[in-house]
Amino acid sequence: MKRVLPWIVILIVFMFSICISASPILPDGLLKLPEDAEVIDVRENPSNRGLEISIVTDFALDKLHDLYVEELKEAEELSITPLPGGYMISATLDGVHHTLMLSETAMDANPVYAGKTSVYAVLTGLDISMDQENEEAKEEGLPWPHGELPGLPELKGTIHKVLKEGGSVYLEITVANSDIIRAYIEDVREAGFYFDTEPEFIDGHVEFFAFRGDNILGFGYGEDDHFVAMEFVQ
Repeated sequence: MKRVLPWIVILIVFMFSICISASPILPDGLLKLPEDAEVIDVRENPSNRGLEISIVTDFALDKLHDLYVEELKEAEELSITPLPGGYMISATLDGVHHTLMLSETAMDANPVYAGKTSVYAVLTGLDISMDQENEEAKEEGLPWPHGELPGLPELKGTIHKVLKEGGSVYLEITVANSDIIRAYIEDVREAGFYFDTEPEFIDGHVEFFAFRGDNILGFGYGEDDHFVAMEFVQ
C-alpha cells in the first residue's frame, strides 16, 4: 500500500482541518452527489484549473463506490484502487481529470461528522473562468519552507499552497517545464533518497515515492499544466 500513503495522509489532514461553517456552493454539473450529501468545502486552484471538493454523506461505502463507478463508466483510464477503509477512483471524462477518495473512516476524528462516509474530490482541467487568473500569473508564490523540509532539495517554481500537519508537509507548485522535474529527480537522488521504482514519464505524467531513513516523499507531476503535488513525511 506504499503507493497510496500520501493520498491517505492528505485526505485525513484535509478532512480533519475543515471548520464548521455554512455549506459552500458547488457549481452545477461538476460532480454527481448523493441525495443527502453535505458539501463542506470547495476550494479553487487556478494553477491547474481545478477544484478540491469535500462532502459527507450517510451513504454506505459500497453504495458510494457504485454511484461513482456508474457515473464514470464512460471515462478514459478508469482506475479503482481499494484502500484501508475506502477507495481511490481516478478517471478522465470530457477532458476533466477526476481523483476521488472515498472513505468510511476519514471523518472518525472529526466530532461533527464522525460516522459519516466522506468524499474528497480533485477535479482538474475544468473549463471555468477565474477572477484571479491574471494575478496568479504574476504572483511570486510562497517561499520554500526549508525548516519544514530538512534535507529535501528545493523545487524551483511558484508555490501556491503549503499545508503542514503533524509530521507531514503538503505542497502545490507550478514549474516552468518538465526539464525542471527531470533535474529535480536527480537532485532528490543525490540528496540520499532512493525510489520505490525508477521514476518514468508516461504520457507527460510522472509519479514516484522516494525514501531516506524515516522520510517519505510522494510526488506527482503533469506536463499538461506543469502542476506538482508533493508531500514530505518526516
